[in-house]
Amino acid sequence: MHHFDIHFKNRKNPQPHEYLEKLGLQSHLPYMFLGMSSPRFAPHEIDIVEWLAEEVEKGTFGKEMQLVVRPHPQNVQSNMADQSWLPRLKAIHKGRVAVDFPDLVKKSKIPWSMHQKDMDRLSHLIAGSTVSLNSGSTLSIDSLCCGVPVILTSFDGNADLKYWKSARRLVDYPHLKKLVSYGGVRVVGNYEEMKKSILAYCMDENCDLEKRKHTLYRHCGEQSEATEEVVDWLMQGSWQKSN
Repeated sequence: MHHFDIHFKNRKNPQPHEYLEKLGLQSHLPYMFLGMSSPRFAPHEIDIVEWLAEEVEKGTFGKEMQLVVRPHPQNVQSNMADQSWLPRLKAIHKGRVAVDFPDLVKKSKIPWSMHQKDMDRLSHLIAGSTVSLNSGSTLSIDSLCCGVPVILTSFDGNADLKYWKSARRLVDYPHLKKLVSYGGVRVVGNYEEMKKSILAYCMDENCDLEKRKHTLYRHCGEQSEATEEVVDWLMQGSWQKSN
């Protein structure tokens, strides 16, 4: 799939340093990456973000560990956004925690449309991270393509929500259910499980490595230059021959 070409490229030589420095973080130190979902899908995800930010500042995951939080475009705009989250996100941007707001295409009919440069930044930030967390987006696949372990936060902080409102339901969506079934993505259901999984990946970069490789292969197939292959196919007129 051509969407993932940039990740396969950047996993070989991630260059997040410039972006980390602009965010006020130390470019030579390790960091985690958390990609958020819309409040519609994960109503209490901001609570999890604040908890993780506090734990990072306390040194729970090591004295050098940092955190980059990337709001989903629909955390920022559109009818799925919750504007009350924005001051809370800005408040955690300090010390070893930074918030990387997406650079959106203004006046686009697609509320999550990003500039190409922003996609490059996102890819490099994921590829350079120690572990990637999200509640249920395609960032899971992006992260596996980058060779980064993935944790799905399948819970609602300390809240007790009905299933149909809860972030728990996201892992039952077809695309995630398939991904999780291969065993290379960790699903956590509370803060303690989340802490244990993060520590496992921080202490051993090869943790779950074979499962992650298997999951990536089953989901994306061979790692190839899909964009170039599609362009070559079109230029050669293969599509006409097949008709």
